[in-house]
Amino acid sequence: MTDRQRLLAAMRYERVDRAPCRDFGAWPETLARWKREGYDPDADLPFQTDRWDWQSGWFFPHPPFERRVVEENGETVLYVNHEGILMRRLCASLK
Repeated sequence: MTDRQRLLAAMRYERVDRAPCRDFGAWPETLARWKREGYDPDADLPFQTDRWDWQSGWFFPHPPFERRVVEENGETVLYVNHEGILMRRLCASLK
């Protein structure tokens, strides 16, 4: 099976030769730690990953949501971010 055939079959709940596998990377902090522990990012991966091509550079809601503050109490701010996700963060004065 090609990578495309495998992904489409898996999305249709059909039989596949193996599960689709894609490496999306890791956080920079994780990579730094792995390198300190001996990880070599230039070495071949110990497992096979499928090739997926991005067809667009933007995969967030379009148009993006408007940032909207829902609640602010002096310690935290509750707001809707550009993806439409309700987020809570500490106020800048507490950082």
